[in-house]
Amino acid sequence: MIDWLNAIYVGVHAFYAQLSVAMLIMLLSIFLPRWPFWAQQKRGWSIFLLSVAAIFYPLALGLGRFDPYAAGYDQRLLIVCAGCALLSVWRYPLISIWLTLAAVAHAAQWGESNNLWDYLFDPLAVIWVLLAFMRTHFRGSKHANI
Repeated sequence: MIDWLNAIYVGVHAFYAQLSVAMLIMLLSIFLPRWPFWAQQKRGWSIFLLSVAAIFYPLALGLGRFDPYAAGYDQRLLIVCAGCALLSVWRYPLISIWLTLAAVAHAAQWGESNNLWDYLFDPLAVIWVLLAFMRTHFRGSKHANI
């Protein structure tokens, strides 16, 4: 099984240089779809991730004067991330785990980037969460075939 996971990682890494913690959580969700903790937490985590991405990507692409991607190089964002992880631990532990793992990965420089945003999420993870959220949200409705 480890060889199969390694093959997936190498294939994705060849196409996509660095996987974010959000993407690793989504890959983990393939193996734990019926785990009660995941089933309870995935909706809140999906909404949170999509909300952050809806604000982040337009601003990072120049829609406003503030560039949140540039702020990812500042260590103060790491402290804010840790604070948000502590605040969310009781209500949404999956968000807390995600933020904590991203902060630890960034502090340890596990990836190639020096930017905290690259550890938090990436476009591929956001698209995957959006499609999964839409599939579960519109399942059974007349808009499911769109």
